[in-house]
Amino acid sequence: MQVGLHTSTLSNAGGLAPSAVSPQALNRSAPVSSKTVLTNSDYPASPLLTTRPQRYSVQLNDQLTTLQHADSYLGQLEQRLLDYRHAATGGGRRSPDLQTQAAALTELLDKRVVSSGGAVDRQLMPVLQGEAKVRFDAPALLHLANAPETVMFSVQDGQKKRLSALTAQTDTDARQYALQLNNALRRIGIERVPGEAAFTTSETQFAQISATLMQKGEGKAAQKVAVQAEPAQADRLRAAVASGNWGAAQPLVQSTLGQLGEQRQQLAAQQEKARQLIDGMSRFPESQSAVAASAALTSTLDRASHHYDVLAEAVRGQANLSKLTVRSLLG
Repeated sequence: MQVGLHTSTLSNAGGLAPSAVSPQALNRSAPVSSKTVLTNSDYPASPLLTTRPQRYSVQLNDQLTTLQHADSYLGQLEQRLLDYRHAATGGGRRSPDLQTQAAALTELLDKRVVSSGGAVDRQLMPVLQGEAKVRFDAPALLHLANAPETVMFSVQDGQKKRLSALTAQTDTDARQYALQLNNALRRIGIERVPGEAAFTTSETQFAQISATLMQKGEGKAAQKVAVQAEPAQADRLRAAVASGNWGAAQPLVQSTLGQLGEQRQQLAAQQEKARQLIDGMSRFPESQSAVAASAALTSTLDRASHHYDVLAEAVRGQANLSKLTVRSLLG
């Protein structure tokens, strides 16, 4: 059985789609082999029969941790913005308290990656699955998509250099070349945004790619590929606060507060779904429900006493139950 909290990564364009905890995940169970050996380290076991009792808890714990990191950082940022706004509207731009609040807000923005555990991106949006991405424009790469060419790409990765290449023939099909180009870029950490004239890469790789991405055409000298990142909400907010001009910073501060409020509401809804999922994982929530379940099984077997297939399946299932599982359920 594998139970997970299905989420959608927030992005500046689309926002957060409500996540769904798949009810089908609660009904999946893998047959337990009679060869499975359970030890004390396997408990608490899964409420459903499984060969990997702890698999669901590891996955779910990871997802809950990401949710909590994102919500914690956004909550701190929201409070810092409120304190900064209060100082600006109460004491004016020369207030010592305003300078203190501006410095605290700037520090929190600078430590975004560490403080959020990578769960909040440059646009101050939660990243609940995968890595935070940077969206950027690269005219040279876009030109290749429209004009097939044999080319090699390179990116400096510390002391190593990552290389990727693709070949274009005179009769190369446009769709096939586009696919080859996407695959070549993916090998150096770049992906094309479907249907758009933009690209993305992980935030951790963006600095290397923007500084060292090169392309070399057939019979041509290597050229640096110009990369322009999409303006980041965190950078705009940092610059507005550093200016000391509350009048100029106010619209951005207000819009950011509204954005943070919506995101935290959605994160709270997802955490509540996770809590309900965990609460529903207990197969026997009441002290006498194990006895009631046994009685129900006995009744079912009595009614099926003349159906060999049903009885055979039930016997096989009981034969595969380990002694420790039965003891755990009835104990």
